[in-house]
Amino acid sequence: MQRLRSLKALCIGAGLLVIGMIVPAGAQAGMSCIFAGPPTNVLTVNVSGDVNAVIARSAIQITVGREDHPPMSCQGGTPTVLNTDSIDVQLTGLPLLLVRLDGGPLAPGATLESVGASEIEIQISGVGLSADVVGTAGDDQFRWGMAGGHAALNVNPASAGDQDVDVTLSGEPEDVPLLYAVGAGGDDTITAQPLTPVTADVYADGGSGNDVLTAPIGSTTAILDGGAGNDKVTGGRFADVLRGGSGKDRIVGGRGADNITGGPGRDRIFGGAGLDFIKVRDAARDKVSCGAGRDRVNVDRRDRVSACERISRP
Repeated sequence: MQRLRSLKALCIGAGLLVIGMIVPAGAQAGMSCIFAGPPTNVLTVNVSGDVNAVIARSAIQITVGREDHPPMSCQGGTPTVLNTDSIDVQLTGLPLLLVRLDGGPLAPGATLESVGASEIEIQISGVGLSADVVGTAGDDQFRWGMAGGHAALNVNPASAGDQDVDVTLSGEPEDVPLLYAVGAGGDDTITAQPLTPVTADVYADGGSGNDVLTAPIGSTTAILDGGAGNDKVTGGRFADVLRGGSGKDRIVGGRGADNITGGPGRDRIFGGAGLDFIKVRDAARDKVSCGAGRDRVNVDRRDRVSACERISRP
């Protein structure tokens, strides 16, 4: 996650939730939560200041708190995955929100949905939004969609053919809200809903495992990092940042001026059209095909290079 933030010039740390005893509401500076039962079944979370906040699941309870702190209790009652339909999060003062799925899915919710899988919807609003949706140690699937002019995520597309987005952002476009899909462990797939244009920036980190990361149709910029493992990373139509991480990766650029880094391991890279900058100087033997456009490539002496106009070797 830090790698992606350095690429976007936003260096915010991310950590692990500590599950422990529940502390009273208001005991954690910069955070509050209120649960309202029927008929709304809404959990409202407010986060302000330089705070890393975590929403997760422990057994059936929905936990809320600062990272590295015990969860806090919420005014109005205890939210669970059986009595909650939606989570409304308000962020102010550049905090970071982590929605962690390693304790289980935030589902099914209090009210069953008539189409697709039932789950709890998460709406995030505020100025300077930054949120990570973090998967599990298993094989996760995330799919990008659109909501309110911003990229949004479906976190359970494999459940009952589900196609709606579950995590949405509500902020001003000029604030460049950041929603990261983080695969964590396992062989993850992070791509778009079928035939769904996503006319917004997307950010993804596959983590460890053999992951598939694909920029959606129409995305303005994609920042995709495969992480450790033998990954397949595919860019879109515009200028993307594509990184393979360690492992034997396959990276395919699109029509834009892409910035591509293979990472440690024997990689295969196809730049595609556009003025690309490709970096594979890692002591492993890589194969690079730059494609159309006046491209620049930094390679090792034994790398195989084709259709590249500016080649730099040590």
